[in-house]
Amino acid sequence: MNSRFARCAAAAFVLLAAAAPALAAASREGRDDYERDFSKTIAVKPGQRFDIDHSQGAVRITTHALPEVRIRAHVAVSTSASGEAKTFGDEIAISVEETAAAIFVKTRYPEKKWRFSGSGFVSYSVDFDIILPETMALSAHNKFGDVSVEGLKAAGSIANANGKVVFRNGRGDQRIENAFGAIELTSNAGNVEISGSNGSITVNDVAGAAQVRNRFGPIATARVLGKLTISGSNGAVSVNDAKGPVSVANSFGSVEARNLAASLEVENSNGAVSADTIKGAATVRSSFGSVVMSGVGGDLSVTCSNGGISVNDVGGAAELRGSFAKISATNVKKGLRIMAENAPVSATDVLGGAYLKTSFGLAEAVRVTGDLTVENSNGAVKAQGIRGAARVRTSFGSVWLQDVAGKVDVENSNGGIEVSAAGGKGAECQPMALRTSFGPITIRLPEGAGYTVEAKTSFGRIKTELPLSVAGSLSSESLNGRIGDGKCPLTLTDSNGSIDILKGN
Repeated sequence: MNSRFARCAAAAFVLLAAAAPALAAASREGRDDYERDFSKTIAVKPGQRFDIDHSQGAVRITTHALPEVRIRAHVAVSTSASGEAKTFGDEIAISVEETAAAIFVKTRYPEKKWRFSGSGFVSYSVDFDIILPETMALSAHNKFGDVSVEGLKAAGSIANANGKVVFRNGRGDQRIENAFGAIELTSNAGNVEISGSNGSITVNDVAGAAQVRNRFGPIATARVLGKLTISGSNGAVSVNDAKGPVSVANSFGSVEARNLAASLEVENSNGAVSADTIKGAATVRSSFGSVVMSGVGGDLSVTCSNGGISVNDVGGAAELRGSFAKISATNVKKGLRIMAENAPVSATDVLGGAYLKTSFGLAEAVRVTGDLTVENSNGAVKAQGIRGAARVRTSFGSVWLQDVAGKVDVENSNGGIEVSAAGGKGAECQPMALRTSFGPITIRLPEGAGYTVEAKTSFGRIKTELPLSVAGSLSSESLNGRIGDGKCPLTLTDSNGSIDILKGN
C-alpha cells in the first residue's frame, strides 16, 4: 500500500466513524415497527400428535403433565416503508387446525407489496413458545430460526434450517435434521437419529442407539448406551464413554475415541485416528493421517497408508498394515503381524510370535516370547530377547540379533550379520544358518554348547575363539569342524566378507 492510498483510507475511515451515529439515528427515526401477540389453548384428545410448520422465527417447546396445548406467539415487523409494518403484520396468519390424529399449527406470510425509493429495509419474525403434554408426539419443521425442545417423553421429529436445534431431557425415539446450524442433544431415553450439515453436532447421554450424520462440521458424542454409528465429512469426530459398539466413517477430519466398553470400527481418510481404552476389538482403516491406539482389550487390525501407526497395550492379536510412515507396536498379548512398505517397523514386548515385513526401513524387535520372522529389503534388522526362533530375510542392510533362544536362520545380501545366541545356565544349542555377501558374519556362542560347524567365505578370512576339532584340511576361507559334542548344526556362508566365531558374553 503506498503512502497516498494509506492517507486516503485513513481519512475515509474517520469520516465513516463520525457519520455512524448520525446514520444510526436516521435509521431509528425512519423505522416503522409493529408487534402483536397470539395465544390459544387446546384440549388434547388421546392419540393426537402436535405438528408445527413454521419459518422466520424461533420455536421453543416445553412440556407439562396437563392434557392441553398452550400456544403463544409474538409477531414483530419492522420496515422503512412508512405505515406498512401494521398492514403487513396484521396479515401474518397463524392457523391452528385440529383433527382426530393431530393438532396442526402453520404460519403464513403475506406477499410483500411495498416499494422502496432509495434505500429501504424490512424484517419480520414470529417467535413461538409452546407447552405440550409431555407424552404427546411431536413433528416440527422450521426455517430461519432456532428450535428448542425440552422434556418431551414421546417420539419426536424435528427438521430445521438456518438456525440452532437444542433437545434436552427426552424419552422416546427422536429424529433431528438441521442445515446451517448446530444440533445439541442432551439426555434422551430412547434411540436417536441425527443428521446435519454446515454446523456442529453434540450428542450426550443417550439411553439407546444413536445414528449421527454430518457434513462440514464436527461431531462430538458422550455416554451413548446403545450402538453408535457416525458418518461425517470435513469435520472432526470425538466419541467418549460409549457402552455399545461404535462405528465411525469420516473424511477430512480427525477421529478420537476414549473409554469404549465394546468394539470400535473406524474408516477415515485425510485425518488422524486416536483411540484409548477400548475393551472390545478394534478395526481401523485410514489414509493420510496417523493412527494411535492404546489399551485395546481384544484383537486389533489397523490399515493405514501415508500415515504412521503406533499401538500400545493390546489384549488380543494385532495386525498392522501401512506404507510411507513408521509402524510401532508395544505390549501385544497374543501375537503380532506388521506389513509395511517404505517404512521402519518395530515390535516390543510381544507375547507369542511376531511377523515383520517391510522395505526401505529398519525392522526392529525387542522381547518376543514366540518365534520372530522378518522379511525386509533395503533395510537393516535388529532384534534382541527372542525366546523362540528367529528367521530373517533382508538385503542392503545389516542384521543384528542378540539373545536368541531358538533356531536362527538369516539370509542377507550386501550387508553384515551379527548374532548372539542366548546363554546362561541350562542353555541348549539351537541350529543356526547364516548367509550373506559383501559383509562380515559375527556369531557369539554360549560356552558349553556343542555345534557342528561348516563355514565358508571368499575374499575374507575365518576366525574362531572357541576350541574346535577340525575335520579335513585347514583353510582361511573354509572350515569344517566340531565345537563340544557337535549336537547342533552351524552353517556360515559368506562371500566378500570375513567370518568370526566368538565366545558369548
